Amino acid sequence: MPPFWFGLLAIQFLAIQSKSTFGLAQSPFYFVGLHSGNGTSYDLDYVRHLILPVLTLTVQLIAGWSRFMRASMLDVLSADYVRTARAKGVPRRKVILKHAFRNGLIPLVTVVALDAGALFGGLIITEQIFSIAGMGRLFVDSLVKGDAQVLAVWTIVAAAFVIIFNLLADIAYGVLDPRVRLS
Repeated sequence: MPPFWFGLLAIQFLAIQSKSTFGLAQSPFYFVGLHSGNGTSYDLDYVRHLILPVLTLTVQLIAGWSRFMRASMLDVLSADYVRTARAKGVPRRKVILKHAFRNGLIPLVTVVALDAGALFGGLIITEQIFSIAGMGRLFVDSLVKGDAQVLAVWTIVAAAFVIIFNLLADIAYGVLDPRVRLS
């Protein structure tokens, strides 16, 4: 399900209809901006504004990551070195955690790093749905105005985040698999 559709459904069911369904005086979740500015507790207000956007982003990402991790683990569990470890009598838990899981995480680290770079680069549609002033809104406003300088800086910052998270992924490869370490 695309994030914009899930976000709209979350607003409808979790913010608007939950108020009338449970007979609440106000909605448990807010969906416009990052704070109300009505003098309530700032921390609680901020959390109530962030729940729906974070839910919208994480549901899709975690679903994809879990499918990816499952496929990776199934591939690793059928590898020769896992069968060899089992044949040697290594306990199942140790085979899964020490041999399979660490090697199964390597492809997932790549996907997570790319997704994290995209998150920091700005999620244009999600920011528009929830009226959050972030890098996505800056991009859209600059694009509409034709502000090339801001677009250039936005592109550089977004690219820097992608590069940083790819570097972190490369470092994580060395931690997960000692054979990958730089010499």
